Amino acid sequence: MTKDMYDPKNITSGITLLPFDNQVGGHTSIFRFSKKTICKPASHKEQQVYDYLDLNHPELLPFLSQYLGVLNVTYHQKNLHLLPEVIFEKNEKLLDDWKSIYNLDDITPSSDILEKDFQQWSPNADECNMRFKAFRKRVLREALSPTALKERIQLVQDWNKENNCSMTIMSKRPSIITCTTSAPQSPRLLAAFNKNKKLVTTDPLPTFNHNNPSVSSARWQPRKVPDNPWSQQVYEKDRQRLLQLEKSEVVKQFILLEDLTDEVQYPCVLDLKMGTRQHGVYATEAKVKSQTKKCQASTSAALGVRICGMQVYQGEECLFYDKYSGRQLTPTTFKSTLEKYFHHKQQLSQIPVLLRKLSRLSKIIASLERYRFYGSSLLIIYDASGKSNKIDVRMIDFAKTLTPDQDTTEFTCHPKRPTEPDHGYLLGLNSLIHCFTNIYNEHLDELE
Repeated sequence: MTKDMYDPKNITSGITLLPFDNQVGGHTSIFRFSKKTICKPASHKEQQVYDYLDLNHPELLPFLSQYLGVLNVTYHQKNLHLLPEVIFEKNEKLLDDWKSIYNLDDITPSSDILEKDFQQWSPNADECNMRFKAFRKRVLREALSPTALKERIQLVQDWNKENNCSMTIMSKRPSIITCTTSAPQSPRLLAAFNKNKKLVTTDPLPTFNHNNPSVSSARWQPRKVPDNPWSQQVYEKDRQRLLQLEKSEVVKQFILLEDLTDEVQYPCVLDLKMGTRQHGVYATEAKVKSQTKKCQASTSAALGVRICGMQVYQGEECLFYDKYSGRQLTPTTFKSTLEKYFHHKQQLSQIPVLLRKLSRLSKIIASLERYRFYGSSLLIIYDASGKSNKIDVRMIDFAKTLTPDQDTTEFTCHPKRPTEPDHGYLLGLNSLIHCFTNIYNEHLDELE
């Protein structure tokens, strides 16, 4: 680095990651890298898909989370909570990126293009590239500036202090996490739900309440922390698995993505598994059988979509559905559950914007011949606080996605009508458009 350039390593050796509270689905923990970004365990295929879509389909980029590359993330066995760390010496690319944007005369990147709702218009490749550069610059400044690093250190210290206390208490008795949730959950938790809607488990789960207004880092997390049991379950499962390893240090690759709940005070998140087929083109016979069975037993087969996670605020209470709840829904109860996602009059008024976005996405997917988005999800997010009227629609999870450039010789499960678009995904989008249209029309009187 140049003589006058600030070096993040002068403050700390790396960035400790904290669990992401608003995770409503998935099998592995998601962590927060900065105020505007999260990171999740990487699949090489998923990295390739993000790069491929970035190069070939700028029209789809407004419907993707901004992808910022790969991080080497280190787990230390000596850390009781196994909070992973982005060690700078193992992430030279991150420091190179920091050097590339560092300019003492340009403290704040232009935010104009970041404030635009790209899903409401048709950006070209140059505009998407401008947005990426502005977003990348903002993320690096918010993660690596001296103020940001000092706030992170304080935040991690508070988190560890609080959860050391929690674990000491909970190791002496079964823990109880009170939440407003919706049955059925996983079989292990179903019995607990039936006991006064209290989640009871003998595992020592951290409380995840690190929104402490007494510390300066409260500015780093303005959102409401939900009583969301899924984030806690996934984190604890990962922690217990890593504790069984004999290695003192484990390094994994994570992909760095835009946090869609940034600046959302009360995040209402709907995670929808899209398509009529969930197994990929390399699936084993056993995997094909199990995934086909799940689709046929849920709304995936008939509607091309099923709920695999939902949290929605109704006042101060947070209603939560997990993937086991979603699998039990019928086409009728699927619609009634979507109604719960739009609980208040102000939220119902956002449905026309949502319908425009879903319709536009449907037209884009219909134009993508030879693509299959197997196992991917669609996220819908809005703020229940009413401070923002924005409603976000984003495609996520591309580990099984099929792109036109793939070699088909080793496929074990070829797609039907391979030269056409993903009709299963399109069915799911059409089902959502139909359901949300009916919900809006049925509540028109409330909006007048």
